[in-house]
Amino acid sequence: MIRRILPILVLAILISACGSETPSSQNSNNSAAPVASAANVATSPTANPNMETLLVGSEVLYEPFEFKDEHGQPQGFEIEMMTEIAKAAGMNIQVIDVPRNTAETTLNSNKYQVFISAMSRSPERLEKLDMGEPYLEYEHALYVLDTPENANLRTIEDFKGKNIAVHKGSSGNIAKIKEWEANPVLSDSFFLSLKNTSADKADATLGDSRVMQYYLTKNPGVKARLIMIRDGKTGISFAVKKGNTTLLNKLNDGLAKIKANGTFDALIIKWFGSKE
Repeated sequence: MIRRILPILVLAILISACGSETPSSQNSNNSAAPVASAANVATSPTANPNMETLLVGSEVLYEPFEFKDEHGQPQGFEIEMMTEIAKAAGMNIQVIDVPRNTAETTLNSNKYQVFISAMSRSPERLEKLDMGEPYLEYEHALYVLDTPENANLRTIEDFKGKNIAVHKGSSGNIAKIKEWEANPVLSDSFFLSLKNTSADKADATLGDSRVMQYYLTKNPGVKARLIMIRDGKTGISFAVKKGNTTLLNKLNDGLAKIKANGTFDALIIKWFGSKE
């Protein structure tokens, strides 16, 4: 019983941290200057006062892509990646913690200039936002507890009528669950979705296999397994306001530079253990 409770407590700590910094003024590209909430902004500790500052929106609850450290400061793969991309483009960054399911409306209303949060490229999204070159791919998977009771859960067909936990901002995953004739159990974050499954409030969690594998590596006491969906790999990109091609091109150029100089591969290995 204690072994089951400990991973849940770890998840609770991960999702409860928060912090704040006061944003500085910044220039916008192809739009009016974004307005940020001081309570949700953290400034890069290596900010260069002589460079323009880029406001970056992100739901900082998606370890290892973005999460908050013990001081409430954002960290993770995409935070470091965007810091390096911006640096290559001659900019600093400030991170604004915003719900993922508001990304389209808040980005297009100039709350910030770019959004990152393991955002997948989809035709529906590309109708509303412009997205950069894909920098990572992932596959969908179902996370289930490895128990005798779940021994019969092996394929998608086995989840008909079952409860599947999912992040409420993942519209594509919610649609998949409904297609499988299963019941979506909505959570405010992906790690809360994992918590629901660990607490037997759901039969499985649907999401990014990379994040699930990272979680299992960090929590070796958790007895769980992954069921790969095999629906093809999905590309992850940053997003900008529709029509802001100047900023999009600048960020794509920055991404190309950090891939060419080895910085990107170093970040992949740091946060995921390998480039695969």
